[in-house]
Amino acid sequence: YRMRQKDRETVDLTIFTDNGFTTTLKIAETLVKSGVLPRGIDNPFKAFAIIQKGREIGVGPMRALTGIALIEGKPTVSPELKLEQFRQRGGHVKWVKSDNSVAHVHLKAPNGDEHEEIVTMDDMKLAGVANKDNWRKYPKSMLRARCVGFGLRALGEGDGSYTPDELGAVTNESGEVEYVPPKMDQAAPPEYTPPKESAAPVPKGVQAA
Repeated sequence: YRMRQKDRETVDLTIFTDNGFTTTLKIAETLVKSGVLPRGIDNPFKAFAIIQKGREIGVGPMRALTGIALIEGKPTVSPELKLEQFRQRGGHVKWVKSDNSVAHVHLKAPNGDEHEEIVTMDDMKLAGVANKDNWRKYPKSMLRARCVGFGLRALGEGDGSYTPDELGAVTNESGEVEYVPPKMDQAAPPEYTPPKESAAPVPKGVQAA
């Protein structure tokens, strides 16, 4: 694990060199042009920010671009990716109970610290989020996502970000951000009316037709 951590720190620093910056930006530009990224990542600078956040938590560009999103300019990490990283660091996860009304998880950090987190649907109703469309469709998954976010932060094993759902994003069953097209003005554009041609002046002494 120590070797892995050392390698990760080395990779993190490379982006701050001229070559590292240029290479990362080229990767971002190429991936945006390829059309393989989630539709919300529509320019190289968004992709660049997400790749950098991925570097900080030790994941490669493609995994970062599928598991990290920008919400109101803030990088947010999906609950699935948070758990992946926690387990890779040597953490243990045991779901005590998980259904449509409660999520109860037992977490054990690599240093031996333990924490239990319980999130209920009643809690989320009080928080005013249980009436959202994704909560009605995927109550079990949404409860697990909140439980992961709360639990890892309480254990001191967070990555400095909230989950997308916590920041108000519309998420799918995996806790990843769903693309929501920007609202367009549905009002019909005004019809074009060509300017009226003014009649040619009638010379003096000539009767108009």
